[in-house]
Amino acid sequence: MEETPFLSLLLITALAVLIPFLVTRVRVIRLPIVVGEILAGVLVGTSGFNLVEHSTVVDFLAEFGFAFLMFLSGLEVDFSILNGNRDGKPPSRSRNPLQLAITIVLLTIGLATGSSFALREAGIITSPL
Repeated sequence: MEETPFLSLLLITALAVLIPFLVTRVRVIRLPIVVGEILAGVLVGTSGFNLVEHSTVVDFLAEFGFAFLMFLSGLEVDFSILNGNRDGKPPSRSRNPLQLAITIVLLTIGLATGSSFALREAGIITSPL
């Protein structure tokens, strides 16, 4: 029997329709709709109950959904916060989000590099890269 992704697509479509209604109706935890849909996807996917069969159609939907999520999150960015121009004043050195982000990235890269060389010296890994 040839496997078809129709049941998986039906489940994905049903969840895409039902999750926004469930998230807005259940007010125990205030959860954004997108987070509810991601959690539902994790539950029915291979990380959860493995109800969705792996196919090229499901892979396409996963890639397209991720790209669409990144597009929408990019639309939500308020660039005036990065410049500190929300209230017209320049940001202080301690409250500049762009400087904080760059510092965190550099700190993360430094810690990862140091940890990888330490793991190589301990004989746990062979290449720090």
